[in-house]
Amino acid sequence: KSGTLSLTTTANGAKGLKSDSTIVDDGGTITINAKGGVDTSDAEDPSYVAGIACSKFVQNGGVIAMTIQGSSGRGIKADDVETNGGELTITNGATPTTISQTGGTYSSSSAKGIKAICAVTIYGGETTVNTTKSGGEGLESKTSVDIRGGRHYLKCYDDCINSTGKVYFNGGITVCYSTGNDAVDSNAGTAGAITIGNGTIFAYMTKGDPDEGLDCDNNNYIQITGTGIGISAGGKQSSTSGTISGAKQGYAFLTKPTSYATKTYYTLADAEGNNLVTYSFEATVKNSLSFITAAGMTSKGSYTIKSSTVEPTDATTAFHGLYLGSSAAGTTSVTNFTAK
Repeated sequence: KSGTLSLTTTANGAKGLKSDSTIVDDGGTITINAKGGVDTSDAEDPSYVAGIACSKFVQNGGVIAMTIQGSSGRGIKADDVETNGGELTITNGATPTTISQTGGTYSSSSAKGIKAICAVTIYGGETTVNTTKSGGEGLESKTSVDIRGGRHYLKCYDDCINSTGKVYFNGGITVCYSTGNDAVDSNAGTAGAITIGNGTIFAYMTKGDPDEGLDCDNNNYIQITGTGIGISAGGKQSSTSGTISGAKQGYAFLTKPTSYATKTYYTLADAEGNNLVTYSFEATVKNSLSFITAAGMTSKGSYTIKSSTVEPTDATTAFHGLYLGSSAAGTTSVTNFTAK
C-alpha cells in the first residue's frame, strides 16, 4: 500500500511481476523496465517479456510506470476468465499508470501495452499508453472493454483500443490517436459494438482509408445510450455513413472537412452558438469520414463547426486536445449540418 518498488529485467521472456493467480496494487510506486527479447527455447510457444503478468490484475491505487523494450512484449497481461478466473480492473482510486512499449513484432505476435484475454473494466485513474513500432497496440481484450471513469490517453502505431467483443465508453474521458491503424476497433459484429454512454471518446488516426477513428465494421453498429461525447476522424470503410437506431441524442457522419490541421481548435456549436465541445488534433488528419455526437445535440437540429488558431483558456477540462466547458466560438466556418 506504500513504498517504492523498482524492477529491471534483461532476460529473454522475463516478467517484472508474475503470478499464476492474482496481483493487487493498493498503493505505492511500481517502476518496471523490461529490456529482454523473446525466449524461443520452446519454438512452439515462445515467451515474451512483460511488466506484469497474471490471471487477475486489480489496481486500486498507486503509481505504475513501465518501459517495455522487447519484441512482442506486454506491459500488463491478464489471462482467460474461464480458465484462470481472469480479470483486469482499474478502480476509481487508481492513480497514474504509464506504459511505453517500444518493441516491434515477433513472428505474427505484436506488442501490446495492455493485453487481456478477459474483460477489461476501468472505473477511474489516469492511464497513458504509447507504442511506437508497427503492430504495437495500446489496449487489447479478447472479451470486452468498458471504460466507466478516469482519464485515458493512448497514442499508438496500431489500434489504440481493440476488442473481439464490445467497447463501451460509459464514463470518463478517453483520447485515442493511432498513426498506423484504427484508433478504436471492435470486432463484435453486432449492434452496440462501440457504445457511447455518458463517457467521452475522441478517436482519430492519420493513415487514411480504410482505417477509421471508430471502426466496428458497420457504422450502424454504433450505439448512443447516454449523453456522452463521441468524436472520430480518419478514413472510412464503406461508402455509406450509416444510421444509428435508437440514439439517445443527435449525431452526424460528416465527409467535410477533408482534412483537420494541427494547432487548430474546432468548435461544435448549436444554432444559438452555444459551445458543445472544442477539439484539436495532435497531427494532420486526412479525413474521409467524421462522426460526432455531444450532449445537447438533437435529431434534426442545426449545428456548425468553426475553427480558430487560438487555444481555449476557459475550459473546465482540457485533456490531450479535448476542451470541455469552454465558451470558445471559433472564427472560421468549417461546415454546417443537420443532425440525425
